[in-house]
Amino acid sequence: MIKGSLARRVAAMLKKGSPSRASADPDDIGGGPGEYPPRRITMNDRIAIEGRNGTLGAYIVQPKVLPAPAVLVLHEVFEVNADIRKHCDELAEQGFIAVAPDLFWRQEPGVDLSVTSEPDWQQGLRLNQAYDRDARARDVKDTANVVAKLPGCIGKVAVLGYASAG
Repeated sequence: MIKGSLARRVAAMLKKGSPSRASADPDDIGGGPGEYPPRRITMNDRIAIEGRNGTLGAYIVQPKVLPAPAVLVLHEVFEVNADIRKHCDELAEQGFIAVAPDLFWRQEPGVDLSVTSEPDWQQGLRLNQAYDRDARARDVKDTANVVAKLPGCIGKVAVLGYASAG
């Protein structure tokens, strides 16, 4: 379970500034406010992120009380699996909108790997080794821009990464 101290650290990061306030320079990894069209939640726990290079999916959980700040939860090599969804659920219980983008969407969209399976470990490591780090940075920035503009979000977005995504 995510402890209160993590929630306090995320809250402190959000007070310092939000990655959703990006440069409008097209060579930068992000874009400025208003650059992206409105997004919609497509299912109760999924959102479609229209980025510069296509559409990626993301798991989303909202707290009981809105508006709220958001936290992007970046997965390790196992993708948006049960563990990452649990972390998102716990962040929502702490009062944050939690969003876990599918960062392997170009290679294998929607893959859900188990931390207890050796074949899943090997598959996750292969996906991670073939992963374009610059594309990941753009995907994270695009996701932050979209999430900051979601109904119910106060416009502040923190990023929490696990393992290779951290």
